[in-house]
Amino acid sequence: MAARKTIQLGDNSRTQLQRIVKRARKWRERGRAQTLLLQYAGAFAQEVAQQTGLSARGTYYAHALAPKRYGLAA
Repeated sequence: MAARKTIQLGDNSRTQLQRIVKRARKWRERGRAQTLLLQYAGAFAQEVAQQTGLSARGTYYAHALAPKRYGLAA
């Protein structure tokens, strides 16, 4: 099994993502935020994909675009 690479997420960023998951009007935005929260918690892409209904590739894209969309560390 591959080694997990965990990424630290600040309290502000985590709160911002949790707010998006709860309050965003667009379902895609909510899904992206949930994907990022799971990834930052240390879940593998395949696990995140199963929990969110996205493809594993979609989870990679969500993580790659996070800095631009949310001002988070890549």
